[in-house]
Amino acid sequence: MSTTNIHLQFINNALFAITESEKNPTPVKILLLRPISDRSGPVSIHDTNSNKEIAVLSSLEQLDEQSRTLAVADINQRYRIPQISKVHSCTVTRGNRYWDVNTDKGRTRFLINDPAKHITWLNEQHLIIRDVSGCHYEISNVNDLDELSHAEMAIII
Repeated sequence: MSTTNIHLQFINNALFAITESEKNPTPVKILLLRPISDRSGPVSIHDTNSNKEIAVLSSLEQLDEQSRTLAVADINQRYRIPQISKVHSCTVTRGNRYWDVNTDKGRTRFLINDPAKHITWLNEQHLIIRDVSGCHYEISNVNDLDELSHAEMAIII
């Protein structure tokens, strides 16, 4: 199927795909095919009823502008990562790194072992942290954090 013939629509609070071959809207979900830190990479469009793949896109650029906007919104909702707004403390005990942070979902604590494995820098200011349980946390811009947060992060990073 040609991916340029897929159009996404939001109907009754759900995402639907309409294709040239199937004129009836099909409920879909957009799945990342690469790690969560690579949201600009390839994606898979799945029928939510059958969980079968409808199409694979090398990037969302293959969609028209309206469909791309809806796909990005679906990805952001599906792969929602708590945003860290403040770092209260970072401590290291026996090789374990404990974080106590405020996020947009509330205050939380988590643990990482190896910063080189568990912290992914997307650019000089933007990073994603994966804790030992597999949960992700994001700092969109480290420059937006206060001085105490920078000082605490310096203990670990």
